[in-house]
Amino acid sequence: MKILVSNSYSIIDNIIIYNSSEYNNIYFYWYLSPLVIVGVISIFIFFYQLNLKENYFSKVAYLTFGIYLIHPGVLYAIDFVINYIHLSMFQNIFVIIPLKLTISFFISLILAKAFSKIKFLNRTI
Repeated sequence: MKILVSNSYSIIDNIIIYNSSEYNNIYFYWYLSPLVIVGVISIFIFFYQLNLKENYFSKVAYLTFGIYLIHPGVLYAIDFVINYIHLSMFQNIFVIIPLKLTISFFISLILAKAFSKIKFLNRTI
């Protein structure tokens, strides 16, 4: 029942945020707005209540903070390459967003894994 409630709130939260964008109200896009905070908490509760077996993601879960720290630099590098080469086909948001997500995740994952092997950086990653 709690999973249904948290999913329902998350969906309602996203609908409110999407509809508020029509009126150029950026308040609801703010990271610390009440809707975003409650939405994130409801998504956390949803995944917390799931009983997942060990899989690939659970084996790399210890790298999530490192991926979080590294990904802005990777996204900056991807933007720099796209702008430097003038790749006009990547101006479509339906292409560029999934492409950036995939590339930045895997490059950040590889770098976080490599940094976790370094004794000095292991504490941070």
